[in-house]
Amino acid sequence: MRVSPFSPRQAACAAGAAIRRARALNIGWETGKAGRMRTTRTLYVNLDRLALQSEGASIVLRLMMVCNDLAFANAALRELKEREAPIAHRAHGAGVVYLLRMQMGHLSEGLSVIDDLTRDQGLTALVERCSQHAKNRFSELTACLKNGRNCKTFESRVMRVRNTTAFHYDGKLVKRALADLARTETRPLSATSSNDVGRVRFLVADAVLDVLTVRHIWKIEGGDIRGRVDEVLDFGYRLFLALLEFGQEFIMRYIETNAAR
Repeated sequence: MRVSPFSPRQAACAAGAAIRRARALNIGWETGKAGRMRTTRTLYVNLDRLALQSEGASIVLRLMMVCNDLAFANAALRELKEREAPIAHRAHGAGVVYLLRMQMGHLSEGLSVIDDLTRDQGLTALVERCSQHAKNRFSELTACLKNGRNCKTFESRVMRVRNTTAFHYDGKLVKRALADLARTETRPLSATSSNDVGRVRFLVADAVLDVLTVRHIWKIEGGDIRGRVDEVLDFGYRLFLALLEFGQEFIMRYIETNAAR
């Protein structure tokens, strides 16, 4: 049986699934733990003590930066979903997808920090002093490093988003996605300029990006597109939680041990 070509409508459908999945998943730190109260704890850092630490201090600071960026992107995503779209609904949806791409980019950078952490004896010893939950989260992260059981999945689902659409724009993939779109799209796609920056939107680029991400990065076409997009987003979201949950406990323990005032 002949398989019909991947259409931009399928890509848009998959992007819509991503947006709905984001609404379902990104609901705060207590996700999946009904009834769990939010808690906040603050430590103050002695910069002189921190500056006297070994190379491990730089690794921990980079982990803090990743956690900051992930938390901010997640909060911005939540805020965007809660307010009314400033222009066309599709542009609003593209904003949600943009923040998901940013989180994947930050996850990729975070895993490089985790890789460096595993090479530092002092830091790995501190991991062993963390709670079992944090150690389990750490194992989920290290499984995505080179030779780990989830390394290839991480590279195909998360790292390629970082390399081609989050922090870089891959010219070859854009050309391929445009060619696919031109063969199948019949609706006019708009480009809007404005002296109000909130109304600037080139929806034609959003459509190309949908095809590029779903077909050329995630290799999804035909069959249960929404279901397969959900699998990708579930994988990324589990890593998001693992990095934030491990990172917070590990960082606070490091400060207590090495740099608290």
